[in-house]
Amino acid sequence: MSMPPDHWTPWLAMLGAAAGTYACRAIGVALSGRLDQDSEFFRWLSAVTYALVAALTARMIFFPSGPLGSVPLWTRLLACAIGAGLMLRGPRGLPADGPGSGNAGRPLFARQRVSEAHFAAILTPLDVNVSVN
Repeated sequence: MSMPPDHWTPWLAMLGAAAGTYACRAIGVALSGRLDQDSEFFRWLSAVTYALVAALTARMIFFPSGPLGSVPLWTRLLACAIGAGLMLRGPRGLPADGPGSGNAGRPLFARQRVSEAHFAAILTPLDVNVSVN
């Protein structure tokens, strides 16, 4: 079997990533009615997920690579402290629209009720690393 021409490689990678992403989502939709979210397995899965996010965040702060490595440690720690403070403060810590919008003083998340699953589906990246010469 011969390899595709170089100009097709990025498109094939994107098509494969999209097919994999949407296949996983379709399986999730098909199984969502049959799964118990309060089961021991899902509690374990949630714990592992949070542990991975915490580990990757700590790695990015204390052992950065690329351009982030040139930023001083105190600056990275300060940015994390500000972000954690805003997160712990809740929706009132997020900036509101300007006075002429009719939503003055009302945070963004107070105006829009988006389910967590819908929000995650929107933000799920394709994670495709393609280099074009």
